[in-house]
This record gives sequence, structure tokens and C-alpha cells, in this order.
Amino acid sequence: MSVESHADAFMDAIKRDVELADVTYEGNVTTRPEFYVSVFAPTPGDSRHRFTGPQGRQDWTYVTHSVGTSPGQARWVANRLRAQLLDTVLPVDGHRCWPIRHPTGQPMQDDTDLNPPLYYLVDEWELTSFVA
Repeated sequence: MSVESHADAFMDAIKRDVELADVTYEGNVTTRPEFYVSVFAPTPGDSRHRFTGPQGRQDWTYVTHSVGTSPGQARWVANRLRAQLLDTVLPVDGHRCWPIRHPTGQPMQDDTDLNPPLYYLVDEWELTSFVA
């Protein structure tokens, strides 16, 4: 399935980093690792680029949270994540992917309701895929 194969390839790209491999999760995290990446995988948006014939282009926007117990640790996670994703071409069977782009991110945020508090950076990653 296209949604699962794209999500798996995205997660695999992050997990190639040995420091992030065991601390990369999809969705909300219920445990409390010292640092981690949380990935929210989308369903694709179908772009209309042809007047006739099949529409083979899909646009995906993944959201990641780079989380740590200090601002520096959250930035460390975000930098490792960026190194794994930016300009990476994902291998997805039956699809031709463009390099991953990073169009936007949000300033550092904190969750001080927790003890110790967590700090996190939210980033968006764009992937364009064509049915091969």
C-alpha cells in the first residue's frame, strides 16, 4: 500500500542514524526516553497537474517532533534528524520520489507540566512522489 510504504521508507531513513534508531516513534510516545523523535505520517494530497489521463503525483507532509530534556538536547536531535532527511530520495517500490524538503519549522517549545520538563522542535518535511 502506498501510504504504508512511504511511511516505512520515511521512518527507515531516520533510523539509519544509530543514535535515533531505537528512539524513533510513530505518533505519541507513552514512555519517557531521555530524547526521541516522534513522527506523524500523513495521507497524501493528490495534486492535479494534468488535464487528461491519470494523476500520478502525490504530495506528502510529514511532521516530526525532536524532543529532549534540555533545549540543547532537542536541537541535537533535530540536527541529526535533518542530516538524515534533508535532500534524501526515499526508495519506495512502484514510485519515483523527489528529494525530501524542509519548508518550515517552529521555534523551540517546552512542556513544563512534566518533571523534568521536555523541550521540543516541530518540523515539517515535504515529499513528492510519482507513480512509476
